Amino acid sequence: MATVGNQRVTVAVRVRPMLREGTAANHQQEKFELQGVYRVGDNGLKVELTKPGEPTKSSLFSFDYVFDQESTQLEVYEDAVVDMVDAALVGVNVTLLAYGQTGSGKTFSVLGDVKPNPLENDLLTTHSGMFLRVLSDLMDYKARQAKKGWHVVVGLSCIEIYNENIRDLFGGKPNSAPPALKAVMTGEDVHLPSLIIKEMTTLQAVFNEIQLAVARRMSRATDSNSQSSRSHCLFTIDILQQASSAPAPSLDILDQLKKGNDTKKTVGPDKRGAAATKKGGNSVSATQDLQLPEGEMPFQGTVFRIPGQKEPIYTSKIILADLAGSERIARSGVTGDGLTEATSINSSLTALGNVVHSLHEGGFVSYRVSNLTRLLKPAFSHPSSRVLLLAQCSPTQLTFDETMSTLHFANKVKNMKVITSTGAEIEKLQFDFLESGKMYDALLADLHIFALESQATIGIIRQHMPKKGNLYYDASVGRNGKIAKVSIKDRRLPVNATGVLAVAQKERADIIARTEKEASNEKSMMKRSIDEARDEIIRGHMAEMKEVKEAIAKQVSLRLRHLSQRVLLDAAARGNKIIEKEGRSGPQ
Repeated sequence: MATVGNQRVTVAVRVRPMLREGTAANHQQEKFELQGVYRVGDNGLKVELTKPGEPTKSSLFSFDYVFDQESTQLEVYEDAVVDMVDAALVGVNVTLLAYGQTGSGKTFSVLGDVKPNPLENDLLTTHSGMFLRVLSDLMDYKARQAKKGWHVVVGLSCIEIYNENIRDLFGGKPNSAPPALKAVMTGEDVHLPSLIIKEMTTLQAVFNEIQLAVARRMSRATDSNSQSSRSHCLFTIDILQQASSAPAPSLDILDQLKKGNDTKKTVGPDKRGAAATKKGGNSVSATQDLQLPEGEMPFQGTVFRIPGQKEPIYTSKIILADLAGSERIARSGVTGDGLTEATSINSSLTALGNVVHSLHEGGFVSYRVSNLTRLLKPAFSHPSSRVLLLAQCSPTQLTFDETMSTLHFANKVKNMKVITSTGAEIEKLQFDFLESGKMYDALLADLHIFALESQATIGIIRQHMPKKGNLYYDASVGRNGKIAKVSIKDRRLPVNATGVLAVAQKERADIIARTEKEASNEKSMMKRSIDEARDEIIRGHMAEMKEVKEAIAKQVSLRLRHLSQRVLLDAAARGNKIIEKEGRSGPQ
């Protein structure tokens, strides 16, 4: 497996097992399909599509982690997620994104299942997802830190984005619709006023709360998935740490901290408690030889200092996002409300794709197009953050196009241009700055040597000049009355005769032509790249519009057919009544 260390963005791809049973139409058809996705080595993935009489389509991808059908939930967690949890405990804000088509196994990877009749806090099975595993590790960390004299408070909130509306799955009454929330953007942060954050003290409490929340999440049966999630679901885990010499911090303080009430906020490595890195490596570790004041700890993230309290509060968070599945509307077979949901899901995922594309190309990034991108903005833009994308794929050739779309998205996420300035990255930037100074000095030395070599060439030319009397003096004048050539024109003509200026001018012209050609090629490549990206977006939009129109036309046709049948039935009923009436009024 790849070693990612402090890598800012990590991409993992997981291929779910082939389904031998299922109620969804696509799942029933899957058992008759050929396998189309194969793992190649540790980090490679090959996607194939074979059709009779046509050449095989094949693409090869490479990611930080690749998990095939045989990979277990525990392997996914230990290989790709554990490092993220460890980073969160030293101040890094972590976001875990589960992305992929409908029915590819995203919710299973995030939530999984638990024991049917578990003992207290003994919930995990081999199929438990990364959400409960993260909380289980946090509960263990909380218990260990309590013995070392530290408070660890774990808060949990749960929201869904349904048809571009943000809803609090912990809010309101269980049998009522979740209350709506409005995102407020303050700089690089996003705040949700009135969001309910519940303190989690045991794994059993986590499971009880999450069961109620997930039950309120919108879902609907489609041809691709019999229980398809129709909303994006974001689980946010807030972690507060403080020395036990102070009272345990309350989660209520998060609202005060976000509003800036009577607090002093420090973002990035605390001057008196900065995280260090192992020499020659990238892994985060606590500083061994740094003497910290009592009640403080090495920390990379946000540190709050409350007036009158010497012990700082260290805060970080983990966001687990179970994104609704992308799907082709025509294939999903949805109509009515389902069509509206699918359109909203695809629009928000398109907005997320545009953000990733902008970060990949280094252009302007617009986060305000969708509530999904608004809420994920800190994950992509905050300096103290790390992102893990878990891209889920189906294994057969039935969903070749959807699988390719997912992998292309994951590939762009892998190559995102992001700004980092925390911990080891700051030291690396400082090192690069010093190295650039050394390189500048070396370039100056090279220029000096070049100048000396140029002077030597001129000296050689001057050695030959006395042999040519017409270089400096007018040969037409008598020997005893030589007149120096003082005008530039007079001096230039004989020098031109040596060919030196012609060579220099040719070299200069070649350099200018080469530079202009490179600039023109770069401009053409950039224009072609922009045109291709634009055409791709337009094609995707046109395909989506075509699917929407086809679905609407199908629905209208179905409605007209129902109306015509109803008119015929009404006409037949009226005709029967007339015949019956005439029969009663006829001759007796």
